Amino acid sequence: MVQATREAFGALRAMGVRELPFNLRLLYGVMPPAFAVRYWRRALATPLGAFGLAAHAQAARSEMTILAEQIT
Repeated sequence: MVQATREAFGALRAMGVRELPFNLRLLYGVMPPAFAVRYWRRALATPLGAFGLAAHAQAARSEMTILAEQIT
């Protein structure tokens, strides 16, 4: 997840997009990747972290299923 997000932000920068939130720009562009991994591991291990991302994870699961079906 961290590597994919770093790559996505890199692509946005390459396209000239500069309006990224400071905290995300810092987490994914300045800090070493290991820091972001550690941050997300801790954040997602909490009940609030799990609750906050549960809907996104569920949406991604169904999205990936549909995408896989379309590809095959």
